Amino acid sequence: MKKNLLLTLAFLLTCQIMSAQTANDLYNEFKNEENITSVKIPHWLMSIAASNDKDVKSKEELKQIKSLRVLDLDECSDRTKKRFLNEAKKLFDNGYEELVKANSEDSQALILVKGDEQIINEVVIIGGDNESCSGVFITGNIRPEYIEEITKDAQKH
Repeated sequence: MKKNLLLTLAFLLTCQIMSAQTANDLYNEFKNEENITSVKIPHWLMSIAASNDKDVKSKEELKQIKSLRVLDLDECSDRTKKRFLNEAKKLFDNGYEELVKANSEDSQALILVKGDEQIINEVVIIGGDNESCSGVFITGNIRPEYIEEITKDAQKH
């Protein structure tokens, strides 16, 4: 009886670990898929970009970004795009909070964040429509106010 209970418990824990999904897991799972373009911009390159920014406020915020990674799924199969979007939804189960969600008849956009009231450590932007699909993954120490400013600016355009 104890043996069966332990085996069941071990199985449940294994299933839980396997379903745990972070933004890093999502990026790594899809970056080498066929017809997916992945781009990683490291911290040192973000620092160079920051040094060329004339806006002092933006310059300081850009310096806080540790990495920026992008997955472009435009050329992959519809099945892969659908799987990517389904896996991205699992981020809600791992402490990511919805910041913005926009759905229209043929497209969707989702911005998720992970962090606390003081610092956002991760920003995940997922977007897709009938033809394109992409994910943007940002890590760093970003002020929530900065994300709010960017979101307001994006909604104006």
